[in-house]
Amino acid sequence: ALYNWYAVQSGKLCPLGWRVPTIEDVQELVSYAGGAGIAGKVLKEPGTVYWKSPNSDSTDVYGFSARGGGKRSEKGIDDFQKVEGTWWISEEYSIANASYFNILFNYSNLFVAYYNKKTGMSVRCVKD
Repeated sequence: ALYNWYAVQSGKLCPLGWRVPTIEDVQELVSYAGGAGIAGKVLKEPGTVYWKSPNSDSTDVYGFSARGGGKRSEKGIDDFQKVEGTWWISEEYSIANASYFNILFNYSNLFVAYYNKKTGMSVRCVKD
């Protein structure tokens, strides 16, 4: 499912004892996975069921199984399925934008950026 940031902030997406990750959580994940330059590769689900070809270097060594769920625009248009995986981070960047992390089908990296809060993205919960 793809959620806008307002749904993320509702506190109702994660089960009891779980929460949407902070920037620090994502930084810890990236560090554990070997750094931003290879984190996407080692967290991505292999194959082309959930990613556009070639996705040949993904390994999913940690069982994170990142999938290319894409985004939904603020106008309700789904796009970028199998091209990118985008996951909200719990922190606001500005009045209009919030932080998220991203993995692309054709790169090994993982990066943190910000995007319009009305955009639909995936959510990964972390256990408290």
